[in-house]
Amino acid sequence: MKKEVLLSFILLSFILTISFVFADSNATTIEEKAYSCLKDNINKKISSLSLEEKSFSLLALAYDSSLQSSLISKINDEKNDNCFPNKCKVKDTALVIIALNYAKQNTEESEGWLIDKEIRAKNINVFLEIDTNEKSNCTIKWDGGSAKISISEDKKVSGGGGCFDSATNGYWLKIKDSCLNKNFTVSCSKDFITTLLYQKSSEDIWYVSDDIKSASANGETQHVSNLSCFSDNGKDCDYEASLWATLALQRTGHNIDNLIPYLILFASDNQKLFPDSFLYYLTNSEDYLNNIVGLQKNEGYWDLASVKGEYYDTALALLVIQSASSDAKSSAESWLTEKQDSSGCWNNNNIRDTAFLLWANWPKQASAVTVQENCIDKGYYCLSKAECGEAGGNILDNYYCSGLKECCSKPLAEKRCSEKDKLAGYSGKGEICQEGKVCSVSLVSASDTDKCCLGSCEESTATECENYGYLCKNSCSSDEEEANYNCNGQKVCCRPKEEPSTKKSWVIWLLIILIIVVIVLIILRNRIKILLFKKRSGIKEGNVGKMRPPFVPPSAGSGIPRTQYSQTKTIPPLRTIPTQLPIRQPIRRDRELEETMKKLREMSR
Repeated sequence: MKKEVLLSFILLSFILTISFVFADSNATTIEEKAYSCLKDNINKKISSLSLEEKSFSLLALAYDSSLQSSLISKINDEKNDNCFPNKCKVKDTALVIIALNYAKQNTEESEGWLIDKEIRAKNINVFLEIDTNEKSNCTIKWDGGSAKISISEDKKVSGGGGCFDSATNGYWLKIKDSCLNKNFTVSCSKDFITTLLYQKSSEDIWYVSDDIKSASANGETQHVSNLSCFSDNGKDCDYEASLWATLALQRTGHNIDNLIPYLILFASDNQKLFPDSFLYYLTNSEDYLNNIVGLQKNEGYWDLASVKGEYYDTALALLVIQSASSDAKSSAESWLTEKQDSSGCWNNNNIRDTAFLLWANWPKQASAVTVQENCIDKGYYCLSKAECGEAGGNILDNYYCSGLKECCSKPLAEKRCSEKDKLAGYSGKGEICQEGKVCSVSLVSASDTDKCCLGSCEESTATECENYGYLCKNSCSSDEEEANYNCNGQKVCCRPKEEPSTKKSWVIWLLIILIIVVIVLIILRNRIKILLFKKRSGIKEGNVGKMRPPFVPPSAGSGIPRTQYSQTKTIPPLRTIPTQLPIRQPIRRDRELEETMKKLREMSR
């Protein structure tokens, strides 16, 4: 009985081990494979990486103290005074500042160099708005001059002069180009509010500053109409460099109010650079989040038709939408799972794209000399600086968050779905689609649901192909094949090609055969033991030897007639024979057999 229990236990352990092996192989997550692939590539190619590749790799691998040290050393090899690389470029220096700051390195000198590369943005009109509920007289002062204006009951402005021209609509004052970057102080005889407005000179595109100030009668408000951008040549604004430089300065605690108007007003001219992603993080405006979600492809990725490519654009989107749109994030992760190389990287082992995607969507805390505590674990909130400011909280430097988030002392009160504005082209507020209907755009999160639709709720028109989880396309890509399902039109149904699995199938069949062999051995264990014993003892199978000759009746020539024999033969009376048990003989043990069985038992443990 004990042997049967032991063998059963061995079989169960064997099966469970196989299950765990397969479970472990399937449990390897998409990010674990990518991190492993990236580290392998960095170790092999670190000396030949571009500065951009080193910077993104540091953002992804800053958690590994050894690789962090190696990457920082290689980045500093390209330092020229306080800028990067040797030719000193704004965008490269900004990206290095973000990476080194993430790795807890001091970047003050490079930040100072970056600020010196700011120039005044051109082709932007700036207006001063003064609003009161009553007729009022106001005075505007600046360094070297002043102006007096009157505000009528219908809120129209008259007067001005000096640095101001009357705006065409009569409600605002246009600041002359020669007076931009001056500090203006406003005072009125009645309660009032003031703010600045910006207009792109060549188009009817406006930006109203979030810097709205109020004061009681005879109080004062102040505004600086400073408009800046970044330039490598000192003459012309570089939009991409301005995006990264603004992000770098914001990350390192600098005021960026003077940089935002240029980025917003010229975003429409630079859509391929995906400005909505930067602007959503910098301003926390829901309009930019809606734009990001609306630009996502049906397959789950983003592609703004830039030279950077779909993986880079997808990383830019994932960098900022993390908790804002779970549906868009989930869809992107599914696409990335399908597109992941067998090595674990993306885009044919592209180091920049793989590192950027990992930092954007699966970031890890940087290894630092001073160990910080997790912000969320301590009961605080991971927000962007813009979100923290909107929430009225303070940035807590002693706690860490992943990615671009900062630890904030207060939470941001998220709007309900019914309070969110729908995307451009749709009217009304957000809604939760009823059963049987689908949203025309990707869903976003709200305080009351993670399935808020900012488009329109439409009847589901999923095709047979889509019901099976595949995609309807004009043509299948190289890593897809046509499936025989209907797309209700001229399109074809595309599904991912099945990767060769010869090796995996061979292993599975081998394990199945081993399981069958073990089961057969357990069932036939007694017969096998007997066969082994007979083999060791030298006993051979065959017919049993004859103990006595067979009985032969008398023949006719024996002198005794058969009839006479049968008549004269007497049958002896029956007698009782006492029953006696046979004496059990000691079994001769085979020492070799015992040693063999002992070894087998030890192997089964």
